[in-house]
Amino acid sequence: MNAIVNNATGLLGACLVRALRWEGHRVTAVVREMSASEWMSDDPGVHRVLQAGGGLPELSSADVLFETPWQAQTPGARREFLSVCSCCCLGSRRSSMA
Repeated sequence: MNAIVNNATGLLGACLVRALRWEGHRVTAVVREMSASEWMSDDPGVHRVLQAGGGLPELSSADVLFETPWQAQTPGARREFLSVCSCCCLGSRRSSMA
């Protein structure tokens, strides 16, 4: 599967990138700053794209777009995101979605 993850260096986006790569999917990671995504640079399955002017890369090559929030809007939201990230990053490997 080819996935685009917007805000790929955020709390939820970073966990999502790791989970997708763990499953063997190719990821286009949309980032606000390249320096914040340095941990992705050694992975040939991740293509980093700098978000320019709020735009997204060409969507025609993607099977799915993940739009992740960049900021928690409610006091309990951060705790909920952490819970989701723990499941994605530390959970057992599931069968591929491709």
